[in-house]
Amino acid sequence: MLWINVYSRAFLVLCLLTGILVPGRGQKIEMEERVTVAEFPPRAWAEVQQRFPNGRRLKLYRELSRADSLTFEAKLISGGHWYSVEFFPDGTLLDIEKRVKFKTLPETTRAAIHQRWQRDFRKFKVVKCQEQRSDAGLRYEVEVRGKGPDGTAYYQYLFSADGRSLQREEIELRPSDMTLY
Repeated sequence: MLWINVYSRAFLVLCLLTGILVPGRGQKIEMEERVTVAEFPPRAWAEVQQRFPNGRRLKLYRELSRADSLTFEAKLISGGHWYSVEFFPDGTLLDIEKRVKFKTLPETTRAAIHQRWQRDFRKFKVVKCQEQRSDAGLRYEVEVRGKGPDGTAYYQYLFSADGRSLQREEIELRPSDMTLY
């Protein structure tokens, strides 16, 4: 079983180095791997336990992104909400994301976001919305399926608290993310 893990990591590194998995500019690729508490940064683990003492369905991950950035993430349910708490490898908190319904965002924020999407797409649908808190303040990370002139694709947007677009990335779907008939 261990050899599979070693070979899959080696394959990922080889693909990243050769550019096989690296998409065009502005595309998002992340690889998550489940880890144990022993593999999770101790400082980060202590923070998760302190902030979410009654958290349930806790899962820990190591995440490698396209930019070769390594982070650790704890995903859990607390107080009826899904949370994703992300840390740098040294255990420093990067951000806390709380899953929310898009319709619960402030009216002026939703209106600004809708204006942006109306410029970008002919049709669109919100897939997931998260409230993100970090040193940068309150922001919203929203995944949307949008239909434009080049077809339908999935995008991740990052918006400021007032609905200003800060970042847009196309989400690169892996073959295992799609249902094949």
